[in-house]
Amino acid sequence: MTNHPDGDQIEAYAMAVVQGYLDEQEALIIEIEDHLLWCHACLENVMREERIVAAVRSAALNTRSEIHRPKKKLATVRMAGGGNP
Repeated sequence: MTNHPDGDQIEAYAMAVVQGYLDEQEALIIEIEDHLLWCHACLENVMREERIVAAVRSAALNTRSEIHRPKKKLATVRMAGGGNP
């Protein structure tokens, strides 16, 4: 890789690494990793993108588990004196 990877390439790399799709993006990964050995600016960009991808993925998984979690029933509380709520 003679030039720095663009934003789309860095995002694709980070997503492949975080989500474990290494085989599908093998050529891109090899090319970017060779570049990252000497380019610290791009390495910082990749690390930032990996944190973003991991955070979004974690939030999506948490949201999915919240959607499928059974709803708790609210207890009916009676007011003092025996009246209806």
